[in-house]
Amino acid sequence: MKHASYCGTRNIYDDMEVSAKSLVANSSVDCVHFIIEDDEFPRPLPDFIKCHNVRNQTYFKPDSPNMASKFTYMAMMRIALCHVLPDVGKVLSLDCDTVVLRNADDIWDIPLDGCYLSASEEHHRTKDGLQYCNFGVVLYNLEALRDGKAD
Repeated sequence: MKHASYCGTRNIYDDMEVSAKSLVANSSVDCVHFIIEDDEFPRPLPDFIKCHNVRNQTYFKPDSPNMASKFTYMAMMRIALCHVLPDVGKVLSLDCDTVVLRNADDIWDIPLDGCYLSASEEHHRTKDGLQYCNFGVVLYNLEALRDGKAD
């Protein structure tokens, strides 16, 4: 099955919905997961969208490097998808402002071969000289991340 996910707070729920609908219109995705901070989405959604409330959930050990990260909790949820979606092998994670304009089916066919994820490398590097990846469109290998590395 082809799964996709969006992680977002209330202020970007509208963007998540538009982005998900563009993905569904231009691919054969089977299920879209909204990782949100509420028990329910504020309005009815199509059946192909499943909501997961992660507010007040603990997915990282309190002393882990993840908890000392500069990233927001919802951004960190991308790494926790292996726990939020325990029956999913891999998932395409998209930024909430990503609109899909053409067929995206080939993305799910990218071989992950034991890697944790696949992302597009950017041409520039960070100020520390590290290679930068664009995490707006990432294919996560949730099976591999369940080895404890996400924790």
